[in-house]
Amino acid sequence: MTRAKTSIFLLLALFAILFAACPTIDLSGMGVRPPANADGTASGPVAGFGGFRVAGADFTDGATVVVDDLGRGMGDIETGMVATVRGTLGSSYSSGFASTVTIEREVRGPAADNGVNLGNGTIRVFGRTIVVNPATVFLDAAGVDIDLDDLKGFLDNDYRPLLEVHGNAQDDGTIRASYIGWMQDDFVDGDDVELRGTVKDIDSQTFMVGTQIVNYARIPAGGRINWPPTGLNNELVVDVRGYISKDGEVWVVRTDRSGDQIAVVSVDLGKRSDRIALEGYVLSGGSGAFRMSVPGGVVTVTSDTTTTLSGDTFGSGKKVRVRGTLFDGDGRHVRASSVFVQKALDVLLEGPIERLPTGDTVTLLGRTVKTDGFTMFRDPSGGVRDGFGLGSLALGDIVRVTGWVDGDAAAGNIVAARLDRIDGTTGRVGIQGTASSCNSLPLPSLSILGFNVNTNFVEIDYYDKGGVKLDDRDAFCGKLAAGMIVRVRNGVFFSASPPRINPPAMGDKIRMELEIVNVNR
Repeated sequence: MTRAKTSIFLLLALFAILFAACPTIDLSGMGVRPPANADGTASGPVAGFGGFRVAGADFTDGATVVVDDLGRGMGDIETGMVATVRGTLGSSYSSGFASTVTIEREVRGPAADNGVNLGNGTIRVFGRTIVVNPATVFLDAAGVDIDLDDLKGFLDNDYRPLLEVHGNAQDDGTIRASYIGWMQDDFVDGDDVELRGTVKDIDSQTFMVGTQIVNYARIPAGGRINWPPTGLNNELVVDVRGYISKDGEVWVVRTDRSGDQIAVVSVDLGKRSDRIALEGYVLSGGSGAFRMSVPGGVVTVTSDTTTTLSGDTFGSGKKVRVRGTLFDGDGRHVRASSVFVQKALDVLLEGPIERLPTGDTVTLLGRTVKTDGFTMFRDPSGGVRDGFGLGSLALGDIVRVTGWVDGDAAAGNIVAARLDRIDGTTGRVGIQGTASSCNSLPLPSLSILGFNVNTNFVEIDYYDKGGVKLDDRDAFCGKLAAGMIVRVRNGVFFSASPPRINPPAMGDKIRMELEIVNVNR
């Protein structure tokens, strides 16, 4: 070997030794392009399967470890459940590899007596107010879609079902639900329960989570997970696993059995410069710096002149989609590259597919419906789970779309937050949106999303918020005010200019319904 070649090999070896000995250098914020795939975390409601879609990213889930207090696996996860995915994220934040998936329930406990409020779309579960929105997935124990009316009927018959709730906790303890699962028909004294929330009004024996009393006086030593040396105190976020027991007239969560535990939890999305994709709600702050709810607590999101802001007007209580990177070492400060503010889900279309999907769009009732990586796809009709999406749909399939209008109400695209293939009634359609006041000329009608809804018939039933039956059209029009949202069920669609929704033919057993509804974010 020549002396020159020997020198080159020695020099290369020296570089290798020096490189291995050097600490990792953080190049974030220095204008250095990040790698195509980097460590990352995504958190939000599960939108679909085959891969595994969370927060707009489609994850490969080949050898994924599932973390869940009930021991469930990937095949047990339902759309709408909240999950935190750790692994890698690509530079577009649209794909990645999942190393672990953590199922993030907020509450597993009994619905309260008289706990359903149909007028404002809420449930009381275990001392917490659960806010249901049009995209909330609500399933019974057999996995069949149900709604608040079904739950209310059950409670009216003196049952108190045990419910599992996923969603985002707000500062006041309210949970904005993305998923509600019916675990069992009726709870009894001694049933296992779980809840997550902030410690309030603590003393030596008990504390409160929302309005629920938790007794921790006799918790086993092994059940004290991540407690501070001084013990529990107010404002800590805890995850409680115990059982429910009645103390006089008050239901108390007790934690004195072997295996019961109270774990102090905190947010840790990863290390500095990890990519982050989140779907949750703004708690406080402005678009430049705001607090956002995530499983186990709160993250702070900051933006600057390079951040892309889009969607609805920014504000507290609104749902946002955040992409960015962690910029400090505590795992809960995100520098956003983009923030999208979702509009209220006040639009619904239900009807047959009229044109085969093209790209990310599909047509029904003459309107273009646009989907994206955040759209939740479900198939309660056909039972397809893995890979169900626009490509699974056929002409004539009946779908229900929940979302919002992008642009003009009468002509803009409908952006789908959720799309379900359903067992609908052939020839019957449904719509929902902001309604005009009742018109009398040329015929009694009202306008919703550019559809002319004909009310010049007796084959129509009218309802106020909460499903309260109204006597007739005049009573309905007396309740209807500017900006209210109306849902139309069992209509018949006529393609015209403008398009029309009429009631079924006289003598049809199925009557058209018009209901004033409340829409939660």
